[in-house]
Amino acid sequence: MRVSRTALWISCGTLLTTILGIVPVYLVFYDKPDLVYETLIENIPLPKDLPGQLPDTLVIVTMQNVGHQPSTDLQGSITVGGNLIEYQVQGTNPAFGQVSHSRNGLQVQFNCPRLASGNYPIRILAWYKGASYGPDVGVSDAHGAGRRVNSIVAETAKYRGVGSGVIGLLIGLLGSFVAIGATYTTYATRKSIAAAAHELERLSELMRSEEDHSGTDLNRAPRNE
Repeated sequence: MRVSRTALWISCGTLLTTILGIVPVYLVFYDKPDLVYETLIENIPLPKDLPGQLPDTLVIVTMQNVGHQPSTDLQGSITVGGNLIEYQVQGTNPAFGQVSHSRNGLQVQFNCPRLASGNYPIRILAWYKGASYGPDVGVSDAHGAGRRVNSIVAETAKYRGVGSGVIGLLIGLLGSFVAIGATYTTYATRKSIAAAAHELERLSELMRSEEDHSGTDLNRAPRNE
């Protein structure tokens, strides 16, 4: 298969353009923090004749930075729709995020100056009684409001899928470039060999022609008596 230099340059240009296009897309859409949170509400069945203030509802709010840069100035609150009895904060390792928190009536407030990206969730658990409405959750960082998702695990998998797709695209383009380059090199080598063989054949024909011409001249030379 004949491959011209034009096709090789087109392949190089396509690969370079793709790489130059992926870099700004990565910087704009992926090389930043992405604060997400999910909310889980569990009803706690209790006998009606139990004395005292016992919770009948548990809300669990989990936050995580699934982006590629640290999330800064994280803050948020959970306001329950009943009598807040107890709450608990399950922070990540202080090396990845130091969480402070406080209680104000029916509201739990929390903040974190810096939360590293990766599998470092912050989890807030609040037990309350007599829920008249669902909890009101607000989470934000320096880049704006956090995204509420159904599953943090699914969001993390989505990021990994996009990254794998980009890497696969680059590998495919690089493979195409290498294949076209190898094909062009093979074609150029074969062309050089064919040209050398043709030149050798031409020289052989020329030598044979000169030998035949010399023999004819000798045969035509006059004999001395």
